[in-house]
Amino acid sequence: MAEKSALAEIDRQLQDIGFRKGFGAEKATLLVAMALVDAREQSWLTQKQLADLAGVTQSWTAELEQSDANPTIGKVGSLLALMWKRLEFTSAPLTKREPTVAGRVVRNRRGHRTGLIGEVTGTPSSVSYPTTRTFPLASASRRVT
Repeated sequence: MAEKSALAEIDRQLQDIGFRKGFGAEKATLLVAMALVDAREQSWLTQKQLADLAGVTQSWTAELEQSDANPTIGKVGSLLALMWKRLEFTSAPLTKREPTVAGRVVRNRRGHRTGLIGEVTGTPSSVSYPTTRTFPLASASRRVT
């Protein structure tokens, strides 16, 4: 019962755009941290070994894994590359509910769900959407400075 009331409270707070932005940022930071921990453990590296490879301190590596640091996407990509891994982006609903206005799921002209500005309410939905999109790396001929 307490879990349902906690989820209802989060749903209520997500109505506020500022809260929703912060919630999304925190969730993304946590997902990046979890991906780095998984990659490091799959590579059989300690935090110290990864830090030495990357030329950073072990304490900074620990901060990353605890979601206490805010690295650039490029830095995350370079850390993963040191472990022979790459970054994949996925998008998924912020919660298990879809955005609705006046009881209708909000969609664009192509029928895809769309982002909203303003008040949004969540309603349960059994519709599932493909959410994984892998972005190809830049071409080898592109010069990166």
